[in-house]
Amino acid sequence: LESMGMSDYAYMFGGDASQIAQQLGLTDEQAKEFSKYLPQFGEGQFTEALGEIPAWKQQQLGLLQEQYGIGKTSAELGYQTGMEGAQERLSLGTAGAESAYGLGTERVGQRFEGSLANLRSEALRDLTQARQVGHTFAGSGAAQRGEEISRDVLGTAYGGMTSERQSSLKGLEEQKGMTLEQLASSFGLTSQQLSEAKQGSLAQLGLSQRAGEQQVGEQADVKLGQAYSELQRYIEKVLGLGAQFAGYDPTGGTGGNGRTTGGGKSGGLDTTGGYKSPFLV
Repeated sequence: LESMGMSDYAYMFGGDASQIAQQLGLTDEQAKEFSKYLPQFGEGQFTEALGEIPAWKQQQLGLLQEQYGIGKTSAELGYQTGMEGAQERLSLGTAGAESAYGLGTERVGQRFEGSLANLRSEALRDLTQARQVGHTFAGSGAAQRGEEISRDVLGTAYGGMTSERQSSLKGLEEQKGMTLEQLASSFGLTSQQLSEAKQGSLAQLGLSQRAGEQQVGEQADVKLGQAYSELQRYIEKVLGLGAQFAGYDPTGGTGGNGRTTGGGKSGGLDTTGGYKSPFLV
């Protein structure tokens, strides 16, 4: 009643009918009739309704906390699973890049050895031809000169092949490094995305929980208001009944005790014996 600003009406809940009638300014005869019709306030139901509110609120907050816990576990599990998946993809990608690099270097080596074998065969043929031509036309000097030219050609060709092989291997090495770097970058980006998704989920869960707590508080206030309305309705009934019997005259005259306010407690009686509700509902 104090929280509602209605402490002046406490007498309606703590005394018997005669005491209430006295507070309303009724005569003894009026009080007798008044007592016959005075309703009883359902105190048990009222206190039960009030007592249920804290338990209900605690239950709702517990459910919110449980939902938050489930959501948090799900977000963390999703992050962990995503990280494991990203790590697995990185491992597979690394293995694939290493395998491709190994195959690439093997093929470069095979091409180099094949080309070198062809070069040796051609060089031997050229040297043989040079000797034959030299001995036939110009003697040993020409033969020697032909061999030197053939060796120069052989050396130049071998150097070119070696350079090409080194260039090919370097290209494979760069491709391998670039591939692994790209995989690592992709893995890092995936990790960042998963982390941001996790934080976003937790933040959203926090917002939902706070919104839920606010809603629970509002619903608890509504339930409290509904309980308080029982007090209000009972007070209105008592005041209305008192106003009716304030104008009652058992002798059959114009009646009434002439008191207009019931000792300053009712706030609902007027000079005509009518009833004015103190509540604007």
